[in-house]
Amino acid sequence: MRQGRLIAGATAFGLITGAGVLTLPTAQADEPSVLLNEDFEDGSFSPLAQNGGPTLSVVDADGDKALLVKGRVNDYDGIKTPAGLLQAGGTYTFSAQVRLSAPAGTTTSAHFVVEPAYSWVGDTTVSADAWTTVTGTFNAPAGASPATLRAYLGTGDLGAPYDYLVDDVVITGTAGSGGAWQPTPDASFVPGGAANPTSTPLAAARGTGNTVALTFDDGPNPGETAAVLDLLRDRGITATFCIIGQNVQAPGGADLLRRIVADGHTLCNHGTSYADMGSWSQAQVETDLKENLRIIRTAVGDPSLQVPYFRAPNGSWGATGGVAAALGMQPLGLGNVIFDWDGNDLSEATLTANLRAAFTPGAVVLAHDGGGDRSNTVRAVTTVVSEKLAEGWTFTLPQGGVGAAPVEVTSGFETGTDGWTARGDGVSVATSSDARTGTGSLLVTNRTQPWHGAALDVTAGLPVGTAVQVSVGEARSGPVPGLAQGVRAARQRRRKRVRRRRRRQCLRDGRRVGPAQRHLHARCGRGQGPGVRRGTGGSGLPTGRLQPRPDRREAHPGGRPRAEGRARRGRDRARRRRDRCP
Repeated sequence: MRQGRLIAGATAFGLITGAGVLTLPTAQADEPSVLLNEDFEDGSFSPLAQNGGPTLSVVDADGDKALLVKGRVNDYDGIKTPAGLLQAGGTYTFSAQVRLSAPAGTTTSAHFVVEPAYSWVGDTTVSADAWTTVTGTFNAPAGASPATLRAYLGTGDLGAPYDYLVDDVVITGTAGSGGAWQPTPDASFVPGGAANPTSTPLAAARGTGNTVALTFDDGPNPGETAAVLDLLRDRGITATFCIIGQNVQAPGGADLLRRIVADGHTLCNHGTSYADMGSWSQAQVETDLKENLRIIRTAVGDPSLQVPYFRAPNGSWGATGGVAAALGMQPLGLGNVIFDWDGNDLSEATLTANLRAAFTPGAVVLAHDGGGDRSNTVRAVTTVVSEKLAEGWTFTLPQGGVGAAPVEVTSGFETGTDGWTARGDGVSVATSSDARTGTGSLLVTNRTQPWHGAALDVTAGLPVGTAVQVSVGEARSGPVPGLAQGVRAARQRRRKRVRRRRRRQCLRDGRRVGPAQRHLHARCGRGQGPGVRRGTGGSGLPTGRLQPRPDRREAHPGGRPRAEGRARRGRDRARRRRDRCP
């Protein structure tokens, strides 16, 4: 995660003096979306694909995970974007960190190459000595096919096979009008309400640690849905309900839906029926999702009710993800299922065991409150939820959606390093009492490279592929050994030079000096300021006494000449300056 390293290096000075805060801002609708963000920290390079014949493996590099491309022979040997990621007419920015795994001083070039025209993007010199950012922007042709519009990371030739490292591959872009699907224009349509939805399904819970997001599919269903709502109310838990339109229109369905909303739960569009949408066209998906939104909002009596998620029936996505995102709903992945649908062992014991296994930190858990007899599911949920609450687990919503409070990671360093670690060889981090606020701060020492500093792993708490804003305390350098002594010595030498220069000016005789020296002479009363002239003693040398110029005499309003008072004040100033002269 080389980008995290750059953030840490950039904020190291601020971390010495105060708290560091990572805040997740609300994205603007017209901002480019992060389409791919791969840092290889999970040990895999998916969704990137292998290109050519090298050996790809995730290795440790400078304290981080990185992708090692071993045995590069051809320009195209390395990694390649998946089909369908880039769309016709879109504008895309590619970025990656590259370093050669070769002897020191070795250099070559690296660039992105976009097929099928093999357009070079961001050609950059890379070396074995440091990580280099390779980046550039590409405008996809309007008539290009998403199936063939793919980009790979290309590298220059060294005359023999060699290895190189890749990290932090990021692709951002805005969809163009040339071929990218857009919803049917409808001024009266109110989107689902998700903030910056992506076409890729998300299946992770908000928060960190022992946290899960409970989701219930195929409701509302009289009996089971009501029992689940009772349980959640009694335990103070909120969940996400994936609603099927035909069940809302069934007897009692609308009442249950209104209770779901009144109890503070979140809604998910699950289609108007149980039909598999995997083979549907975009237009067919759009029609069904809009109709289900209409059914839900009509039943609740709120034409702008937020339904920020969509889950494809049976997990059969097809074109549904992109359509849902365009309609303002975040596709919600299946997550951890408990196999509580027809065709499986639906005994209470089995479902309880399955649900216990589904509880993993940060998971989205899928159970059913409709689509058949789900009474054993309700019993399993009652048992396991009670157990997990006693163990200290928390229940939250899935990532994405609407109304997500900004995720904030705060480090005050009052009781320790708060999880921050050293970034770079020889770098050390420790707490310090020299704080801008509070009683603690983070001290980073032995920093010799721009990327050296402190780093914090936030992958568990921040949604993948989302930009973050970094804020730190006031930047101030820490106590570097020998730095203060050197600064003081330099200041003393400078003061001595200034004093010697002034002394030479003060000892000069009546030789006329220019305007540049006039200011220095004024320090000891021997300058020639405007409106005065030098007085001379019997030797003809300047005495430092200031006398008014005859042509400058003016009548003072009180009868005393104005110039006389001015001369007196000048003599007083000159006397004081002469006393201070070195």
